[in-house]
Amino acid sequence: MKTLQAILLLILLALSSATVMVSVNATIQSSNPLDWFNLTIIINGSITNLGDKPLPINQTDLLVFDYPINMSTQKVIGVKTYVNGTSYPYKIQGPWYNPSLVIQAPKYENMSLMPGQTVTSMVVYNVSVNVAQRLLQATNIKPELAEGWKYIPDKAKSNYTEATPLWNYSNPLINLFITYIRSQEDSKTPLGAIEEVLKWFDKNVKYKTRIPARQPWETLMYMEGDCDDQSNLLITVLRGIGVPAYLEIGIVYIMGLNITSTAANGLLEYRFVNGGTHAWTAAYVPPWGWIRIDLTASLGIGINHIKGAAYYIYPTVVISKIYGQNYAASSARFTEELVYKKIAYRVTIELIAPKKS
Repeated sequence: MKTLQAILLLILLALSSATVMVSVNATIQSSNPLDWFNLTIIINGSITNLGDKPLPINQTDLLVFDYPINMSTQKVIGVKTYVNGTSYPYKIQGPWYNPSLVIQAPKYENMSLMPGQTVTSMVVYNVSVNVAQRLLQATNIKPELAEGWKYIPDKAKSNYTEATPLWNYSNPLINLFITYIRSQEDSKTPLGAIEEVLKWFDKNVKYKTRIPARQPWETLMYMEGDCDDQSNLLITVLRGIGVPAYLEIGIVYIMGLNITSTAANGLLEYRFVNGGTHAWTAAYVPPWGWIRIDLTASLGIGINHIKGAAYYIYPTVVISKIYGQNYAASSARFTEELVYKKIAYRVTIELIAPKKS
């Protein structure tokens, strides 16, 4: 079972277009586009054993958190970790594109959570995001500057256009849809093809949250989904027509956006303060390289799903790049397991920006 680390994947809650439109001006004005934007992320989590049997802590990953990715536009500048209010050291493990922070607290590693008992853990990240550099990339994306299909590198084609258990474009329903998409567009550039696909999404797919995540074929069948549901369908289609693509997951700062919700019969409760978790598509488009496409938290339609993506507009901390693992299936199993074992999860993610001097 996964807990706090998996929950960030499980509770991907997209931000509605209406909320973005209300908040965007205040958010941009609150940051200095000439400087890096410093952001504090506090993740508080608790697990309560509501069952009648002891629950080993080492089976819950209570001590494991996703760790923000160090990249050219994002740097981790400070970390603090706690268990039951006491500070403990930590270590970083895993691949660079999906690193994990593990709290080193021997007292709890071999401990069992008894019926009715609660254990809490917390991590505080200080992260600096170069909003100006990201905005510059978005500003430079113009259809008249787009290059053709031959400019997609062979490495990107071989690594990011294959079918995976999650992005399975050989699924009969997905395959039929891709055939339809190909019949509707004959674009000379990858960007042109993406624009045509985005037009279809704008006309046909509605936003609706759901836990656990949908498989792409389910999103297509029901014509609805939240941020990662829609992104996974988009990635499947793009890979199917030859555009390299993968999924990115992060935490978006939007001052004043506070959300509380529950899932799994009330056993999972999550609260976001000044933002929330989000997911979007990264696609390789020459000559710009990897660009971001945001179907659910962007301003406008069509190409504005790129130029107005939350990744470009808001201080956004990238915490994971998903290259193929079927986390949607894993999240479904996780939801079933916590209901079966009667484990209550409470998670709060709070984002704090520096006060103006």
